[in-house]
Amino acid sequence: MNEIAKTAIKCISGLIAFSLVLDLARATRGSEGGGGYFAVLALVGLGMTLATGYLVAAKFAKEKAIALDRYQRLTEDYRRLADLASAAQEHLDLKMGEVGVRLEHLSSQVGGLQRILDEVE
Repeated sequence: MNEIAKTAIKCISGLIAFSLVLDLARATRGSEGGGGYFAVLALVGLGMTLATGYLVAAKFAKEKAIALDRYQRLTEDYRRLADLASAAQEHLDLKMGEVGVRLEHLSSQVGGLQRILDEVE
């Protein structure tokens, strides 16, 4: 979740909590002890705002952890594929070396046969 969305959620929840506090304060203004109720309602509104911020931050942290886990799995898969490619390249190099030795041996045999044919003619 990007910063703009988090800020918007915090602002909206703060406005809702503030409007709730103002409505309840107007309703209790005429009664005795309205100031005490106002303080309690203000604390409730602040608590709602902070709780919303905490929930948004917790969700954001969970999404980040999931993304990090996916990235780590992809990295491990890439390492395994790189190891397999390296092993395949080494195997190919060995086979190519064997083929080169065989070709050299055959070339020397053909050279020997060519000398024999030249002597026979």
